[in-house]
Amino acid sequence: VDESYLVSSGEEVLTGTSAFTNRSVPSQVGDISIINYMRSSRASSNDGTDIVLNSDTTAGNYSNQFLYGAASGSAAAQFGDHQIGGCSAANADSNYFSGQLTSISAFNYGANDPHILCLSGHVSVSAADGFCSIVSGKRNNVAAVTSVNIAATNGSTFLAGSGQWVYAVPKSLISRTTLSGTATNASFDLTSLTIPAGTTHLRLNCYARSDRSANSAGIDIQFNGDTGSNYNRQTLVGRGTTVAAAAETGRSDIRSGRIPAASSGANEFGSSTTLIPWYASSSYRKQTLSFTGAETHSDLGVRLISGDWENTAAITSIEVRCSSDNFVAGSIFELEAITHPSGWSGTVMGVANPGKGM
Repeated sequence: VDESYLVSSGEEVLTGTSAFTNRSVPSQVGDISIINYMRSSRASSNDGTDIVLNSDTTAGNYSNQFLYGAASGSAAAQFGDHQIGGCSAANADSNYFSGQLTSISAFNYGANDPHILCLSGHVSVSAADGFCSIVSGKRNNVAAVTSVNIAATNGSTFLAGSGQWVYAVPKSLISRTTLSGTATNASFDLTSLTIPAGTTHLRLNCYARSDRSANSAGIDIQFNGDTGSNYNRQTLVGRGTTVAAAAETGRSDIRSGRIPAASSGANEFGSSTTLIPWYASSSYRKQTLSFTGAETHSDLGVRLISGDWENTAAITSIEVRCSSDNFVAGSIFELEAITHPSGWSGTVMGVANPGKGM
């Protein structure tokens, strides 16, 4: 992220044992990204980390789905609280701190529950209890997010040297669609869109819900109108307490996510982010990497999905399809440009010619 998008007083590096400070975030279209480097004061080798939105510390107002690896084991878990990750603690190996990246989608939407995705991990060589985790979570409240913070689950404070950086990241948007009614798909015709010079990769963001009479539905992607059996995928998923993996070949689309449907709770949406590298190349088969989650029911969960399109053609169109029935009103689909620093010019959120577009 470009440092110019750091929110006011959004950088905090602790000089003593303390909690991080709640940070106000601006009202804008985009995402909130929180980067942490931390070590808890808990008298243990590790601790959990909690998300705090709008100063709401009531655990029961949040829910999440974990997928994690600890030492040589792996597991999944579903919780009705606001723990979204973990970190090193006071008894970890000397000088070991841990990192965490948290993204909050549709934080300023104010119509449905904001969705949270988090990556975290910590290593403790002598104790052999390191872990890494992927978490999908939400706050059960449609209010726009106006402040954010990360707290220690058990230690309550972090040790000196811990840091927190809060960014309000605008979109390098090529196109954005917000549904006002139901629709089976959302399409992006790249030949008719204005794509910034220097764009090397694309990112597809989905914040959606289906009207299917079930707990969930899928988000599928097709390129250049190809509906043949020319797509493959590998999935790693955590659902409830189950960890599973699957490889599928000869599909008619690439799965990029799984979202709540009509039988899920009111206002529950799921989100997915899909990276599409080297979309304009005509030399390589096209790959995708998706990070997606929704946490309420056992058939949702959090997922990593690697996709493959058996074609070297440059991508000229992208169709995002609901796997069953329709996307509902309020679903959002965005196509972003990821640009080479020297090849992009323009103004984003008042910043002229930002050094990076990602």
